[in-house]
Amino acid sequence: PGGQVLLVVPAIVSWAAALALVLVPESASWAALGAAAGLLLTIGILVRRPSLVLLIVALALVLCGCVAVQVALAAGERTAVVAFVGAGGRAVEIDAVVSTKIEPATAGSVRFEVETTSVRVGGRVLGASVPLAVWVDAPTHSAMSARDDLDLGSRVRVHGSARPTDAGDPAVLIVFAASARVDDPPPGPLGIAADLRRAFVERAAALPGAGAGLVPGLAVGDTSAVSDELGEQMRTSSLSHLTAVSGANCAVVVALAFGLAGLLRVPRVVRTAAALTALGCFVLLVTPEPSVLRAAAMSTIALLALAADRAGSGLAVLALAVGILLVRDPWLSHSLGISPSSGGMAGLSIR
Repeated sequence: PGGQVLLVVPAIVSWAAALALVLVPESASWAALGAAAGLLLTIGILVRRPSLVLLIVALALVLCGCVAVQVALAAGERTAVVAFVGAGGRAVEIDAVVSTKIEPATAGSVRFEVETTSVRVGGRVLGASVPLAVWVDAPTHSAMSARDDLDLGSRVRVHGSARPTDAGDPAVLIVFAASARVDDPPPGPLGIAADLRRAFVERAAALPGAGAGLVPGLAVGDTSAVSDELGEQMRTSSLSHLTAVSGANCAVVVALAFGLAGLLRVPRVVRTAAALTALGCFVLLVTPEPSVLRAAAMSTIALLALAADRAGSGLAVLALAVGILLVRDPWLSHSLGISPSSGGMAGLSIR
């Protein structure tokens, strides 16, 4: 048990490293070199004098080094895009793929994030793959052609004014759309998931009272039916977590899939595969938000450990999940979606 608790240390250290490095990405290369040098030194000592503490230090250095490398690799392209666009308020046109759900903002406007394929300023074109935030006001959103196809995975073209974001923000720029259109709807499974979400929202609209807005958010992550007034009421009553999907949803889906497969008396490997498949489909359905990714990563690790007959503590699974997510995307360290859910899960695991 003590060793499992110590596994939390590398996750905390890598989180601190990610928090710092995304704020000063120009130092990421040096941090990666420092982590590599420290790891070589630690391994040299470990060979001569095995120690659990040194093993934890080595793991922390591995995670920090991976985070630093990821930041360093992304920093060049992010900096190039900011320099290409120039000062705030510059008119840009972007071709991109929607990478998050479409969230309602104020007064009928919507916001979402995209992964660019190209950025145009004047007659110049820069091919780049970086995350941007897009804000579409109510009139522009209403005028969008085929706006029902605007969803996770859609290919869009947006024209508007752009300004750089603050340091540490996952999005390189925020674009205030003057015009926008959907070039291609979500492909394959993403399109099926989008259709299912829309159908669920339409059915839920018949529910009485606030249920019409709250149920879709809690069940499939669609908050489009949550009015500004209802959202404010939920925040005032500290119940805003009930407007979105939580990690508990992932646990329920995994448990149901694993249990139903168990009723068929299939081998454990098949039950695990069924649960993982159901989990993947559910993440696509509700969109891969940070808190959902954290819960999905934890569920995946727990299922694989169960398949290998290696049970682990909740803290150890959480630490491994956080480490993997930060290596994949260090900017998640600044996400308000993953921090509270990870802290809450850690508290439950300790209890």
